[in-house]
Amino acid sequence: MFFVDTGSFSSSGFSHGVAAAPIVFPIGIGTADGLTAMTMGSGNIAHSMAAAGTLNIALPGLESLRITADLVSAESTATCTGVSGSATVTNLMVGIFGPFAVTVPNQPIPVPGLTIVANEQTISTAGGTNSITVNALHITSPTTRVDVIIASAHSDITCASSCHTGEDDFVMGSGEESDSSDQKSQMGFDAGHEGDMSTTSGHMTYVDHGAGVNVQSTDVTSYTIDAVNQRTFGGHANYNGAPGYTYQAIVQDNAERGTGLDTFSIAVFDPSSLLVYTHSGTLSSGDIKMHNSGNECD
Repeated sequence: MFFVDTGSFSSSGFSHGVAAAPIVFPIGIGTADGLTAMTMGSGNIAHSMAAAGTLNIALPGLESLRITADLVSAESTATCTGVSGSATVTNLMVGIFGPFAVTVPNQPIPVPGLTIVANEQTISTAGGTNSITVNALHITSPTTRVDVIIASAHSDITCASSCHTGEDDFVMGSGEESDSSDQKSQMGFDAGHEGDMSTTSGHMTYVDHGAGVNVQSTDVTSYTIDAVNQRTFGGHANYNGAPGYTYQAIVQDNAERGTGLDTFSIAVFDPSSLLVYTHSGTLSSGDIKMHNSGNECD
């Protein structure tokens, strides 16, 4: 059973993303906010990301081992020269155990009664195809036959001996910002354009829990490269469920691992173009990644 799934895209690219409002899982398992899943590919790169915020679940038969986390996210990248991936799991608690810090791939989380692997990575490089799957959390129980994956990202690419011309540029990110009163805002997005600038696409979801604001984009109609580390994109959106609004987001990729360094800013305008909401901050967890393919040959 999948709750948020992009599916795959064709070999011609370019992006596909989906988002869900806060959901309640079936059979009383629990809840999660800000589910997002995004995948993008252009030239000689494929990139995917999946995230869930404010996770709170108790698996059937294992209610004493309630699993909570502020943010659970996975990202994967496949290129013609190799693959890479990472996961972010913040403030992970399993019943009375934790909090656990996730620092390495395929990290076991020692909890009696459950088998939990964080940042689970499966890599294949064969026959000209490079692929990687990253599961932020993979939870199994031999006694109850539970098998649950939270935030899974997959990327693969098969490269021919050819040149890619034109400048493809895109940005993806997911994470959260926390203010001094510990109120959280969570976001997930992907946006970009293909070489001739004529094709712009993407998706964005943003939730400010303290202000009670939910922004779900319906498209990305503008995208600019402001600096090596900054992009601005915008389009139309639903604001707390109401259509007819527009938004503009400014993002910065300031480090390989973005926690404490990458930034996200958003402004939302009503149908009369009046500013109704604005927020900016630094990611307290998560990551923003920018990709520019330029002209490249295998």
